Amino acid sequence: MVDSEHPGIRLSRSRLQATASVRVPDHHWETPVEDLSLSGALLRRPDGFDPERAALASVELRCGDLVALRVQARLVRSDERTVAYVFEGLGPSQEQDIRELIQRRGSLKDGVA
Repeated sequence: MVDSEHPGIRLSRSRLQATASVRVPDHHWETPVEDLSLSGALLRRPDGFDPERAALASVELRCGDLVALRVQARLVRSDERTVAYVFEGLGPSQEQDIRELIQRRGSLKDGVA
């Protein structure tokens, strides 16, 4: 999603073909990314996911073999199908990395690139 192609559409909740690794001390889960925004990520709930254990985690997003982003995140919602994390302590360079990742690899929810 590129701003100039879609004027007036903000960079929020973009679909992203990526895998997330949710890491806490002594455990990690791998799961597909449902969508990504500048403030957080919605992930498919991994098998064996423990919300109490994963309340604060390191989340790494990978597009293929490329590690696109590594951030600290706080769990804000968990249901039977998905888990939602909000990113914490992002600096300007990490915000720019997310913005560029969405622009290069993301698509709008209706499928428009």
